[in-house]
Amino acid sequence: MTTFSDQLYQYGGVPVGGLLTQGKVFHIKPYLGVNAGLGTNILEPYKTILYTHSQMTADQNDVALFYAGSNAGTDTTDYLLAAAPLVWSKDLTHLIGVGAVTPQGTRCRVAWSSATSTASNTVMATFSGDSCFVANIAFFCGIDDANLSFNTLVSGSRNHFKNCYFAGIGHATNDVATAYSLTVSGDENLFEDCVIGL
Repeated sequence: MTTFSDQLYQYGGVPVGGLLTQGKVFHIKPYLGVNAGLGTNILEPYKTILYTHSQMTADQNDVALFYAGSNAGTDTTDYLLAAAPLVWSKDLTHLIGVGAVTPQGTRCRVAWSSATSTASNTVMATFSGDSCFVANIAFFCGIDDANLSFNTLVSGSRNHFKNCYFAGIGHATNDVATAYSLTVSGDENLFEDCVIGL
């Protein structure tokens, strides 16, 4: 069953760039998943991106499908704690949102939990792996904590971000001199049809 113009299949194999992957396909549903069970079975999805990434194997083109649950933020957001921000560090692993492909407010979303806080500057999402594909994901940083003002850092190289929304400084408290929606220190990264900033 083809769901996107780039031939991404919702079930079974997942073509990335038109090719079927030799790796595993994992399923993520923040609104009803649990970080136990198989994760590779759509009936037993994982709850968080971070846990799913821990189960993936680098250099195998493993793919994580992140499913939107509804239009409500609570049903479609992976809420992070400052003690466990998202770090995507494995080369050739991929993260794809399955939902409406909109340029802003994509309903496959990563954000800080309103319950989190920290005494030191913490980046919400870091992509340090190389040659990864990330599509249809929104990264929203907007919590009342000046130390949580740093949305997405891409330190890896040769990554491809497609239709992603990097929305930082979403609260007045985040308006500090060093805050950012997106910062890139790696080489040869491609940002296609992405929106950066609120």
